[in-house]
Amino acid sequence: MIAAPRLAERLGAAQLLLKCEFGNPTGSFKDRPISIGITKAVEFGRDTVIVASSGNAAASVAAYAARAGMRAIVLVPENTSAEKVSQTLFHNAALIRTRGTFSDCYAVGLELTQSAGFVNMSTTFLNPYTVEGNKEIAFEIHVACAQADASAGESTLPANHEPHEIFVPVGAGPMLVGISNGYRDMLRLGLCRSYPAMVAVQAKGCRPIAAAWENGATEVQAEPNPQTIAKGIGDGLCGYAEDGTHTLRAVRTTGGYAVTVSDAGILEAQRLLAETEGLFVEPTGAAGLAGAMNAAADGCLSGKTIVVILSGHGLKDRVEPDGDSPLVDATSRAVLSALKETARD
Repeated sequence: MIAAPRLAERLGAAQLLLKCEFGNPTGSFKDRPISIGITKAVEFGRDTVIVASSGNAAASVAAYAARAGMRAIVLVPENTSAEKVSQTLFHNAALIRTRGTFSDCYAVGLELTQSAGFVNMSTTFLNPYTVEGNKEIAFEIHVACAQADASAGESTLPANHEPHEIFVPVGAGPMLVGISNGYRDMLRLGLCRSYPAMVAVQAKGCRPIAAAWENGATEVQAEPNPQTIAKGIGDGLCGYAEDGTHTLRAVRTTGGYAVTVSDAGILEAQRLLAETEGLFVEPTGAAGLAGAMNAAADGCLSGKTIVVILSGHGLKDRVEPDGDSPLVDATSRAVLSALKETARD
């Protein structure tokens, strides 16, 4: 977790902390739940796992199954990024691309789980062990804050309290619920002093949980046609809308709220992270910052310490940047001339 003071100033927050989950072995936070799920499958003596995924869980299941000597069956929608497909195939998983949405993949995976007896690793709320893995994020945030307490005056992390709010990119929401549950457990054990508000960030083109929040509803309705550049949170919850209701309940229990972000806002957040902090994340990974930017525009972050979860690495779902790179002769004169042209642009 690193401090981002320049972005904090831009948002009007007291402190902005970035939880860099893209630093996990396969490049996303999915290693948290999947490592736990695979471990339990091994304990139960199982040899085959199946997962429906938009890409990050696919790569994670393939990697951890390979490590455990297990067979991995991976179902992904046809629009899954080529980078995530390639990463999954390198781990020798049986990867199958299907027509339709993530929810369609999920339905097929569930049917095969029930008929063939595979262990399902889909990172919704289907597997109780995978959800537990996301608690680790809360534990690490807390430890970072505790270390700041111990070295007050030397650390840029917040001293004397937990963050006020944590911004989480949300599809079905098990990461948000897992973080919430981690704080719940620490509070019960007397290990922390406060409970951060959980903020669910959803894309404008797929916002079943955010819509329920805005409407004051108690139950989430599925979104049958999700459309967003942030494919990792493009989960319409068709057939399992109760997962969204569970996440909505966690948001309200913590005193949090939901934020909707546009694709343009997500790409702007992605650019800011790269240009301001040197951090390259995929669009889904930038959604949390986009949500914080929207909250800041509404005046919600003044004086607060906030954490933004950066969930996946930019190399996993590449978006072409604006601008071009000139090709010149290998001479200093040519390079200086190109630099002048770039400055004028």
